[in-house]
Amino acid sequence: GNQTLTGRVIINPPAELTLLSGSPDAVLCVEITWTQNIRYSFGGSATGIDLVALNNDLPDGITASVSGNVVTISGTPALTVEAGDYTYTITTTGAEAPCENISRTGVISISTNATLVLTSAAGTDNQNICMPGTFTNIVYTYGGGATGIDEDALRNDLPAGLSFTVNHTAQTVTIYGTPTETGVFPYTVITTGIIPPCKPEEKQGTITLRPSAELEIAGNANQNFCLGGSLSDIVFTYGGGATDVAIVGGTLPDGINAISDAGNHTMTLSGTPVHAGTFTFNVTTTGAISPCTDVVIPVSITVYETPD
Repeated sequence: GNQTLTGRVIINPPAELTLLSGSPDAVLCVEITWTQNIRYSFGGSATGIDLVALNNDLPDGITASVSGNVVTISGTPALTVEAGDYTYTITTTGAEAPCENISRTGVISISTNATLVLTSAAGTDNQNICMPGTFTNIVYTYGGGATGIDEDALRNDLPAGLSFTVNHTAQTVTIYGTPTETGVFPYTVITTGIIPPCKPEEKQGTITLRPSAELEIAGNANQNFCLGGSLSDIVFTYGGGATDVAIVGGTLPDGINAISDAGNHTMTLSGTPVHAGTFTFNVTTTGAISPCTDVVIPVSITVYETPD
């Protein structure tokens, strides 16, 4: 007669592994907290994730963990991590034959913050020079994730006569030259080539170029004559970093006047002494700003008694 056989067919669902975050790839920076983690959900016949293999793929500081049916890759790249691309593979576990576990791959790119260090002598980044003076080269060394410096920004900051050169092999920038103008010139050296979220580095300095004081004399600063005679005019002209002149270290003889003309930057000594004697004093500029110094010219006037 007829014979009936019964049995059971088991159909297992395929393993599933679905990306929940926007991208399987990430660009991170050493020691900067990662806020947009990579997340996958697993399901179907998959019951877990091979965390050992996944964590072995990840750079130090970045780890994978599972909560429920979601695996999350998160963390902060450690300071010791070398810059580069780290390819990782997520593989499900638990799929039953004939179903197979599945894998997904992604890339975590690690970059480093820029570094920028003054490598010329301490204090060379802030120079205060009396013109004409000697400028000491300023050298910065960049590194980390930096590949250069913002040359346009630095060029615009420097005074006339100063320039710079960038050595990409040595990763240095050197400011050099002979300044030809006066003033206060703040400058900024900014690294370039950084891959966000890494940050550039910058250093500021100031180059201060002061005009030297100037003092010229027209006439004889050492005069001798008899009482009743007149002083031959002595004209002092000041300029540069000088803002005025003054008489110091003595006094004018009675009858001699100091006539100032601020518009022409002059002071004139003239007149007729009323007493005999020797009168010494200095005419000095004022207003010079350090490291410049004021200029001093000594003056001597000797008035003799009139012979009987």
